[in-house]
Amino acid sequence: MLPWERIINGVLLIPPEKIVVPFIFEESKDFSEGYAAVKKDGKWGFINTRNDMVIPFYYSDARFFKEGYAAVAKMGNGDLLI
Repeated sequence: MLPWERIINGVLLIPPEKIVVPFIFEESKDFSEGYAAVKKDGKWGFINTRNDMVIPFYYSDARFFKEGYAAVAKMGNGDLLI
């Protein structure tokens, strides 16, 4: 964290008190084609650029979108879905 940043109620704030990133995900990956893989409660799903959940938290791993598809691993059985 940089010296001028601070965390209030789980939200990173940078002067002049602008909310930058709400800490609601354990981990996230870069956006590609308007979607980003995000992790919550140990499962991966996808959000869009408006932070709307578009694919629910269901997968054990998820990768980026390319040409409309993303590689994901299904919970429990090790299958790779594309």
